[in-house]
Amino acid sequence: MVYERRLDDLDRWLIETGDGFTAIHFLSDGTQIPYLEKDPGRAAGMLISMAEHFVPKLNRTELTGAGGGPVRAVFRIEESE
Repeated sequence: MVYERRLDDLDRWLIETGDGFTAIHFLSDGTQIPYLEKDPGRAAGMLISMAEHFVPKLNRTELTGAGGGPVRAVFRIEESE
């Protein structure tokens, strides 16, 4: 629910992280130096991390036959005319 309310922000953060945004580096004398912070790899990692919350995980299902035994498969092969 928290993620659903923040989808617009999450989208913007991914784009800014991948494409770049202006960051400020502060020097010890107080001087501010703007620079472009760009990290497409980090944006991809963020997307994969967030996908775990949105995409349902695959379930592993074990099939068993009668009484918990092996599954019995019967195939019938017919010749066509």
